[in-house]
Amino acid sequence: MGCGRVGARVAGLLDHSGNEISVIDTDSRSFRRLPAGFGGETVIGTGIDEDVLRKAGIEDAEAFIAVTN
Repeated sequence: MGCGRVGARVAGLLDHSGNEISVIDTDSRSFRRLPAGFGGETVIGTGIDEDVLRKAGIEDAEAFIAVTN
């Protein structure tokens, strides 16, 4: 959750390592920070909304990383 500088970097590294990644952010422009070729999902919304978390695949997630203010 969070696609600022840190969130985008972590998501890119995990994606590059072969993990299935979903990134949640309230601002779709934030997804521009993701590296070229990012193969994960992007979900617009807040990470405290249960519907947004489900859309991002939280029910099958092995980990959740929050990097927001």
